[in-house]
Amino acid sequence: MIKKLSLLLLTVSSFYNIAQLEASSIRKLYPKPAVHSPQNAVNKTTVQRPLYALDYQYTNKYDYKQTSRLHYNKSGLVDSVVVTDTSKSANLFYSTLQYDSRQRTILQLIFPAKGTGYDHPIRLKTEYDSSNDESFSITEKTTDGINFAIESGAKFTKKYDAQGRYTRRFTFSWNPTTNQFDSSSVTVLTWPSIKGKGYTDSLTYDVSSSGPKYNDFRYTKIVWDNFAKRHIKRTVLQQYDPVAMKWSDTLSLNYIWTNEDFVRTDSDLVMGMPTEKIIYKAQPYGSNTFTVFEYNMGSSKFDSLYRAVNNYDAEGNQVLGTEEQYNASASRFRIVNGFRVLFTNDANGNHLVRTTESWDNSTKSFAPESKRVYRNYGAYTGLDADVLVNSADKTFRLYPNPAANELYISVNQSDVLVSIRSITGALLYQFRSVNGISERLDISAFARGMYLVEISGAHQVPQVLKLVKE
Repeated sequence: MIKKLSLLLLTVSSFYNIAQLEASSIRKLYPKPAVHSPQNAVNKTTVQRPLYALDYQYTNKYDYKQTSRLHYNKSGLVDSVVVTDTSKSANLFYSTLQYDSRQRTILQLIFPAKGTGYDHPIRLKTEYDSSNDESFSITEKTTDGINFAIESGAKFTKKYDAQGRYTRRFTFSWNPTTNQFDSSSVTVLTWPSIKGKGYTDSLTYDVSSSGPKYNDFRYTKIVWDNFAKRHIKRTVLQQYDPVAMKWSDTLSLNYIWTNEDFVRTDSDLVMGMPTEKIIYKAQPYGSNTFTVFEYNMGSSKFDSLYRAVNNYDAEGNQVLGTEEQYNASASRFRIVNGFRVLFTNDANGNHLVRTTESWDNSTKSFAPESKRVYRNYGAYTGLDADVLVNSADKTFRLYPNPAANELYISVNQSDVLVSIRSITGALLYQFRSVNGISERLDISAFARGMYLVEISGAHQVPQVLKLVKE
């Protein structure tokens, strides 16, 4: 999903894979049949389900402190978050999330604090196609708190062949100047046909919709070792030459598979010589190690160059990610960059402390980078929608909740704006409380369901309560 709001979203430790395999790019273009996969580990902060809510405090080595309040729905997915800058005793933002029947995020509403550049709610929308790929992903903002307008995003469309396989995937990116989606690129797939024992004559590439440009590349002459597993046996990487106006073979990639492990040897087709070799080892829970060897023309052998190690636990949390450079004099790999994550759990397996350590080259060891302390685990006690999610200062409250015809809103501050929104962020009712008194509202005309009641002042993050209309 395309987002420009990274500072407002929940952050998790990430590690860039320095040698992303070309094979994975091709395999993504030829997706396997869609399978329902577990919820991403970002929302899995504990192994115990169902959860009601939990808090965690984040502290980094620069003494920045941030507290997050997570509320879970009955499927164990985070449906609302409140984030507070503990160092400044100020709220940062409140956010609600919605999922479809396959537990994919389809809508996120963000209510940011004043001074972030977004003084009104922000809305993130995502739609998916039948292949489980994103077909629509946008960020919307509102300047008046009522009307939302697209700020950035993209949409994707596909064309299919007679067998139902997509052969074209068009990308349209949002153009803020013209306020419309403009064609930006196209991915072309020519599906393989069976010839002998393998699959061959396959082509994939991703180029500008106006045609290939300099340094555009594509994979061609693909031979499959096992198409059902998307294991490639051999392919050629081509680069576009705009002067000659043609594609030229540049690199040959050759794979030898053993279960999910492989050895890949690359050869420069222009120079007519090997360039590097990659050994990939798959481990449980998605963990993996791959080692890169560079071809030595003097010795006509492959020399170890570097290694990347990525380890995950049974919950899907990445617990180790390292880049390791080979030291020829010591005949071993040495870590040059990376991190590891350590968990302290209670007797039920709930996380109590999550410590992230980063590699320190000066001491040649892992050093504390940040820490999350989890607390206030809760269990379901009935209806979860009537909970005061952002209740740190008890600024306002609703009663009764759920409500059928009448709703009372009690506000203990003056000069604040109270808004009632649909679950998608649409503004339904709004009034300003000048003297900080209780207001009686007639909501008999509201349809049954869930609503968001928002209160916003001049110098604070909006606070939001969930209201259930019976």
